[in-house]
Amino acid sequence: MDILQELRRVIRLEAQAIMQLEESLGLPFEEAVKILQSCQGKVILTGVGKSGLIANKISATMVSTGTPAVFLHGSEGLHGDIGIVAKDDIVIAVGKSGESEELLALLPFIRKIGARIIAITAQ
Repeated sequence: MDILQELRRVIRLEAQAIMQLEESLGLPFEEAVKILQSCQGKVILTGVGKSGLIANKISATMVSTGTPAVFLHGSEGLHGDIGIVAKDDIVIAVGKSGESEELLALLPFIRKIGARIIAITAQ
């Protein structure tokens, strides 16, 4: 296998995937951005499994760019860490299916607190 040829192929595939993102932009994305722009508290990202790792990375990137953000593991939120969530916060729940038991169990507590919720799923 020619390593450079394979690298070029992968870069082309990644570039095509990025170009396809334009087609997925719509009203839900715009609404999510407006919600984030109106945030008076912090942005809390949550997820479990690989989605949790992605949520953790997003929160770290937000902090690096000056946005108050923190990662809340979905399971830990159910075992006491929900106290990090306040009414003025925005919670971004990241999950491939959007049906993770831990996140679905966490959502009623977040709603009761009054924080707004944005979901990011593969669906």
